[in-house]
Parts: sequence; structure tokens; C-alpha cells
Amino acid sequence: MMMLILLLLFLLTTIILSVYLALVLFDLQQITRQVTFIAEKETNAEITSTTKNPWIKNLLNQNNRLIRKNKTFHREQVKKDKLLHEILTNLTHDLKTPLTVASGYTQLLEKTVPTENQEIVSKIDNSLTSIKHYLDYLMSII
Repeated sequence: MMMLILLLLFLLTTIILSVYLALVLFDLQQITRQVTFIAEKETNAEITSTTKNPWIKNLLNQNNRLIRKNKTFHREQVKKDKLLHEILTNLTHDLKTPLTVASGYTQLLEKTVPTENQEIVSKIDNSLTSIKHYLDYLMSII
């Protein structure tokens, strides 16, 4: 009789533990799906669960903190990237105007300067052309 009670107690405990394990595994499967979705999509979603397990709740809370922190960092990085792009665009445009004016003056000088100074004017024009090339390249990558 005692053996039967112990066997029933063991079976009941095994069933309870099996159900508990199945619920934990189900929660983990749902959480994994949500984390995968959040990682792959641009979303403001956070991980949710109806679990009563305090360890899983704590894990979810900590993961959601990381998600919020990551999203804040991402938003700040996007703002900084836009600002940098705007600054570089403005800078290259601001440099191109005086560069164009200087190139115009060197072309005028090439026509009017004496032959012995043509080499100097040509070097200036080549330097301005190089700078223009680098600015064009910079504008093409921003």
C-alpha cells in the first residue's frame, strides 16, 4: 500500500513537472518568435508574455530594457548621420563656389599672363582641378 502511494505521488509529481516544463518551453518558443520578429523588422514592439514565471518575467523585462536602449541609440545615430550628411553637403557646396571662381580667374590668367609665368598658372589650375575632383568624389559618396 505504501509503495502504491509513493508510486502515485511520483507519477503526480512527474506530471506536474512535465506540464510546468511544457509551459516554460511554450513561453520560450513564443519569446523566441517575438525576438526574431523584433530583430528582423523595424518596429517599436517589445516582448510580451502572459507567463506567471518570475524568472521569465525578469528576463523579459531586462530584454525590453535592452530593446528600448538599442532603439534610442539607433534613433540618435540616425539623427547624427543625417546631421553629418547635411554638414558635408553644405561644406562641399560652400567650397565649390570659391573654387569655381578661382578656376575662372586661372583660365583668365592663362590667356593674359606672359609665357614665362604660364607654368605657374598651369600648376595652380591643375591643383584647383584636383581639389574639384576630390570635392566631386566627396559629394558622390554622401
